[in-house]
Amino acid sequence: MSRSIAPEKATVKASWPDSAFVMNDWVITASLSEDGKLSYSNGIHTVTEYDESGESRLISEITDESGAFSISSEGELSWSNYSTDYDEDSMFIRTDGR
Repeated sequence: MSRSIAPEKATVKASWPDSAFVMNDWVITASLSEDGKLSYSNGIHTVTEYDESGESRLISEITDESGAFSISSEGELSWSNYSTDYDEDSMFIRTDGR
């Protein structure tokens, strides 16, 4: 995950593989709220499939995803995606690898 921060805004880019041949990518511009959450709407989520030779084809593109990121006092990053495709929040915890 990478980020670039401007005053009260952040651009978040995340990638997550479904398998060796399918990649999910998100590009999100979020606003910083008073309670420290990064909330977004109109996030872009693409799903790309790759064949054995490395050629890619776009499977789907969703341009209206919404959600929020927050960090707990224990340092856990929570990603709540309000899209109907997801039933649960995602929790990311940093380990010793830092």
